[in-house]
Amino acid sequence: MGVSVHINIGADDEAKMLEDLGKVAVECMEWEYRFSHDVSRGAKIKSENDVEVVSMRLESGQSWARHCQVPYTGSPDSFREVVAGCPVPVVIAGGSKLSDEETLKMIDGAMKAGAAGFHGRNAFSTRKTRR
Repeated sequence: MGVSVHINIGADDEAKMLEDLGKVAVECMEWEYRFSHDVSRGAKIKSENDVEVVSMRLESGQSWARHCQVPYTGSPDSFREVVAGCPVPVVIAGGSKLSDEETLKMIDGAMKAGAAGFHGRNAFSTRKTRR
């Protein structure tokens, strides 16, 4: 069994979300549930793909999570910085709808940078998924 929490860094209620994230994480540890978190950006964050912003999103729950899901920063070099600073596996979020070619390019760059995987709409909504 597992629990996933969604928070928005840069939102007006960021502090409350981080407090709740911590409470849920502690409960998960006590009950030995898997815990992960998905962090999006609030209105105060201008570029969700900025390395500092993505790294900050990881810091919000990496000490409790089994993995962290963040957006791809756009290049293997910049994403390598994000992955290097996280003690748990990092997976990239699907982000906006992309073509199959753009999705594969994004996944390739993230994997070259050390990402553990990919999760999101671009993987699940392609018509070319093998069954």
